[in-house]
Amino acid sequence: MKKIIVIGSGGAGKSTLSQKLGKILKLQVHYLDAYFWLPGWIERDKTEFISIVKRLINENEWILDGNFKNTMKMRMQACDTIIFLDYNRLTCFKGAAFRLFRDRGKSRTSMTDGCNEKFDWEYYKWIWNYPKIKNRVYDLIEKYRNSRNVFVFKNRKDTDRFLSELINHEAGAS
Repeated sequence: MKKIIVIGSGGAGKSTLSQKLGKILKLQVHYLDAYFWLPGWIERDKTEFISIVKRLINENEWILDGNFKNTMKMRMQACDTIIFLDYNRLTCFKGAAFRLFRDRGKSRTSMTDGCNEKFDWEYYKWIWNYPKIKNRVYDLIEKYRNSRNVFVFKNRKDTDRFLSELINHEAGAS
């Protein structure tokens, strides 16, 4: 696993997982939110964003954290591992609410400075409606299932078990 994408609903814990994977596998993590958003929650020009993602996927090793449907196919084509956090909406909603409570008024490490955590009704609406769009994600994953490592986790316990197994595997490999 040298080129990994981590996808899933907001609030699922993609950035936390990506950070842990980066430490275990000694890979650089790129948080796509930090490339997409400019300070003050201003969207970067889509053409410029796509150009940045193309540059990132041409690196030798990486973890790319984030959804962004306009770049998902190219990231799946370039990766060797797909990790999809397919948690239920209540788990994701709670995760986003916890992050809002914890980080309100400041930028988190996976975000551009100047994009302070705040309540955003559209974001929470997107999380709640994510189950309606995840079938498109599954359809795309299915195209790469036979040529990529694919991990789909339905809950945090399964994700934590995967991390524990990965730590043990990496410790045995050293």
